[in-house]
Amino acid sequence: MALVLTLRKLPTPDFTRLTPAQEHQFKSLIDNVGNEIGILNRIGFYSVHDATGKHVYDMHLMYDDGQIFEAGKATCVGGFTQGDAECGDPELSEALELALTRFQREATAPTTKQKRKK
Repeated sequence: MALVLTLRKLPTPDFTRLTPAQEHQFKSLIDNVGNEIGILNRIGFYSVHDATGKHVYDMHLMYDDGQIFEAGKATCVGGFTQGDAECGDPELSEALELALTRFQREATAPTTKQKRKK
């Protein structure tokens, strides 16, 4: 059976009150873009859930690049480069790419209210 994952958008974290795992997760991100709020607000923060709804990964993306970590931990399991997931496990890479595609499609789909206006 194929691995099925879903994404949930999270609010931008308070970078003055990070857990040790978040500090590790965001270290390279902050080293690259700084801690300027305007830039940090362009980063998408997501929780990744398996088919049962269990939170299995943490993910952050800036445009189409980012990193994926075990949920609540500092263990990096892969990343996204130009929209492609790069993990040691091809099944996980494919599931993450499909989850991101579904999320983006749903986020840009017209709402019922918008459909009625036409």
